[in-house]
Amino acid sequence: MSKNLADLQAWFASILTRPLRKTGEFGLPLYDPATTAQIDQRLAPGAILSTAQGMAIYNQQYWWRLFITLQEHYPTLVHLFGFTAFNAHIAEPYLLQYPPSDWSLIQLGWELPSWLEETYRDEDRPLVLQAASLDEAYHRLFHAPTYPSIVLPLPPSQRLNLQPFIALFSLDADFFAFRQALLAHVPSHWETHDFPPLEKKTSCVALFRGPHGLRYEELSLAQYHLLRAFQTGATLSEACALLETNETLLQEAMEHIGSWFQRWAQRNWLTYA
Repeated sequence: MSKNLADLQAWFASILTRPLRKTGEFGLPLYDPATTAQIDQRLAPGAILSTAQGMAIYNQQYWWRLFITLQEHYPTLVHLFGFTAFNAHIAEPYLLQYPPSDWSLIQLGWELPSWLEETYRDEDRPLVLQAASLDEAYHRLFHAPTYPSIVLPLPPSQRLNLQPFIALFSLDADFFAFRQALLAHVPSHWETHDFPPLEKKTSCVALFRGPHGLRYEELSLAQYHLLRAFQTGATLSEACALLETNETLLQEAMEHIGSWFQRWAQRNWLTYA
């Protein structure tokens, strides 16, 4: 690639990714005189639009496409904030720090929960962080790969892992029911209505992709800790050892581990580490 072409591409990208602010004719972004002069110097005008207006179309569509994609990936956040506030206070600042790096945009927004963890400090922070975590999992698990399932019986030294299409949650409220009720209406509905109730409830939940799409189910605390251990590549003995500090959980695991493994194997939840 020639230096001139590389310079032109870098300059074009710097204009393309500018946040949308003032608009003018046709609702297109307006640029300051110095930027307009650069555009006129580097690009040829069209039959109807000026060079700046032609560039403004690309600039506008860049942001609209990314906003729409993030809205699709994070519907719970959109319903909590509304489209305008979501775009202004979440999507735009996030995208300025994490611009897209893949042409398909499938991975767009995968860092958003961790970004919110670092930056979001409003009083509804716990709700917003949990909503973002669930939205991210719903999107990611839909596209996650599937690896070979385990074959029972397993050798004692065999290290295991969870399939990528499973996410585990330890919750202090019924966020799944809240999310379902929230998404039952369009975002504008919640501008004039109270949010659905969020029931306080301690639970462990597995969200996973099955034959008929994504679904979730509650786990016992012992199941949750075992699956969490396998998520880090543990053997069965190592996973059980983590329960030794809690006699009740260990006893439950010893009584049900055989049936749990049969079920997990049938569902293809576990793979080899």
